Amino acid sequence: MSDKIKFNVLKHANKAIPFETGAPIFKKGDSGRTMFAVYSGEVNIVVEGNVVETLSEGDIFGEMSLIDNQPRSADAVAGENCQVIEIDEKSFLFMTDHTPRFALQVMRLVAARLRHRMAELEALKKGQ
Repeated sequence: MSDKIKFNVLKHANKAIPFETGAPIFKKGDSGRTMFAVYSGEVNIVVEGNVVETLSEGDIFGEMSLIDNQPRSADAVAGENCQVIEIDEKSFLFMTDHTPRFALQVMRLVAARLRHRMAELEALKKGQ
């Protein structure tokens, strides 16, 4: 479903941060002014105790809070030992200015996730 991020685009971001299996990366409600890219391993996106998406190398997450400066809408937990790259607004703007394809990848990812969630809601409506 997602466009994978090529890590040469991320050369201006911070170094990879390690997390052990089960460790929280962020929690729903946390303020978030950064997004993340999975460098290695897996990250689970969890809503109300349910894993709604498992991300792997090249996937991004937390982009909504970076874009709209609103609190996190889900938990992000290391599904297995992983390393993630944290991308702050300054790095994000640099990457989008110098690599327009990066901005397009992020927009495609957001659109794909929105379409997927809308399809899930439609399926729930039909099942009622």
